[in-house]
Amino acid sequence: MRALKGLYLHTILRTILGSTLPAITVSFASIAQQPRPFQNPSFEDLPDFGKPPIGWFYCGNFGETPPDIHPGGFYGVETLPKDGQTYVGMVARDNGTEEQLGQRLAAPLQPGQCYAFRIFAARSEQYSSFSRLTGQPAPFTLPLKLAVLGAHRHCEAVVVLARSKTIMETEWQQLDLILRPEEAFDYLILAATSANGEAYNGNILIDAASPLVPCDCQTGMPELELLASPVAGEAEHERWLTEQTANLNKDLEDGELERHLFKTTDGVVHYCNRYFWSIAQIVQQSPRARLRITFHSERCPARFEETIQREVEIAGLGKRHYALKESKKGNGCATIMVLR
Repeated sequence: MRALKGLYLHTILRTILGSTLPAITVSFASIAQQPRPFQNPSFEDLPDFGKPPIGWFYCGNFGETPPDIHPGGFYGVETLPKDGQTYVGMVARDNGTEEQLGQRLAAPLQPGQCYAFRIFAARSEQYSSFSRLTGQPAPFTLPLKLAVLGAHRHCEAVVVLARSKTIMETEWQQLDLILRPEEAFDYLILAATSANGEAYNGNILIDAASPLVPCDCQTGMPELELLASPVAGEAEHERWLTEQTANLNKDLEDGELERHLFKTTDGVVHYCNRYFWSIAQIVQQSPRARLRITFHSERCPARFEETIQREVEIAGLGKRHYALKESKKGNGCATIMVLR
């Protein structure tokens, strides 16, 4: 069974009334490839202006500033994050320049294969800066579109793979796009673009980028399992937490953490270990709770610590919420315990 890890996605379809239909197993082999995850898909970093978040690089025009990490109390932007603690704000300007973020993909996009991409976008009612034409203070509040570009090299965009609707709304909007590459691309670029082709001052906020999921070119994002974690203190909480911890520790025996593709009740798509993610959400709800992760380096795969750190970051755990320690005890690679 270990050889099949990561190959299957378990999808539970629910009716409108909430009754559960039989689980349907979908093999990613049937749609050719695995999802292409992003580093830091939720754009988490310390709030700052003119700075790309960790894992992303700036691809805008030379001599212009990079996007901003919000909310940080600057430019008048007050929108709360859709996911995690921070998000990105990008602008287009009256001199025709635009802000862009890029990232090298974990594996190239394949020509002829369609990919579903979900991301959330909004417009800030306030975004104060300076006109590049006049040098005077100016509002950057007009709506923009989000363009998704394919590239072979760092920041060298080749083609527009998808373009969103014009983002008028100040509440987060779920954007479901289908990418149809006609050639292999190693890089993906997200760009703030004019809604009408003219140069003007506008803004777009983005958060919670999904992985690029191989899909049917007509239907887009496949139906995903809806993962809902119980709230700390509920009657079923303790039994549920015990089950999740047992499942995670079984997964940690060989140190090869399986990654699952699922969505949460807010519509955000995640690609990580579902057991670790679920436990982490409960830990964050409990003021005194912490995770203790103990590992035996000689029994773990290479770069196991990096794998755990990745799961910690995706789950949104702060340093006060967990402890990672090496130990020579135990039979497997690692174990996890919830301390309260």
